[in-house]
Amino acid sequence: MTLVELLVVIAIIALLIALLLPAVQGVRESARRTQCGNHMRQACLGILAYEQSQGVLPPGWTKAASGQSMPKSHNVYTYILPHLEQLASHDRVDWNQNWNAPTNAAALSVELPIAVCPSAPGGRPFVADYAACELISSSAYSPLVSSKAITSSPTWTGTLRNGPRAAADIRDGLSNTWLFFEDAGRPQGWADGRPTGSTSVSGARWADVESYFHVHEQRAGKMQNVSNNNEIYSFHLGGATYGMGDGSVRFGSDTLDPEVFVSLFTGKAGDTTSGDW
Repeated sequence: MTLVELLVVIAIIALLIALLLPAVQGVRESARRTQCGNHMRQACLGILAYEQSQGVLPPGWTKAASGQSMPKSHNVYTYILPHLEQLASHDRVDWNQNWNAPTNAAALSVELPIAVCPSAPGGRPFVADYAACELISSSAYSPLVSSKAITSSPTWTGTLRNGPRAAADIRDGLSNTWLFFEDAGRPQGWADGRPTGSTSVSGARWADVESYFHVHEQRAGKMQNVSNNNEIYSFHLGGATYGMGDGSVRFGSDTLDPEVFVSLFTGKAGDTTSGDW
């Protein structure tokens, strides 16, 4: 084999590798997205199992009202630990103390693999990439209402909130309403698929009462994947994973119409959307 022939063979091999690598990466990401959906589904089923046993949806988080001492500050994951095969940790929780009290350190310093998206960066101990989202803030919806991109809604609140809630209160139907959301990558800061350099985005730990968030940002009607600074954010190409109120999981595209987004977010606004989003 001459040198020219050897170089041709090397060039062909390099070309084949260049062609195959994106395909391999695509297959891997598809598998990770499927696994992410399975993790989200387990979390949602844990929430629904709590509802079956207690008669109400669990709190998205709990915080005492001003001037009161109870309830103490805890996150939804702590309430559903028995339904996530973490009964031992649940039984060790001191509910008379906040989640970050020294007496709760051992119980709540455990990994919850089902709370982590496999596409998100690693090396983040005790984190959750899925959380409750309480509200679409006026900073997000007001510009869209003003521009007539969406109609005004009688409510802008999501399903889980501070304190328990009856499932029957979700009058638009659990199968038509989002229950759990991605906010992946915390405490690392990310925006538009790139790290911001911040390592202090709040609410990263699964037990952190500040894990819940609001939708503050939108960009030309895009309500997700702008940043993960307490916003809906995923590491999946072109969209994010959503847990539905009936325990199913759906993938929402970045091109999701903002009117449909609001309909799926709100649980008792008297609006529903078709299942082809």
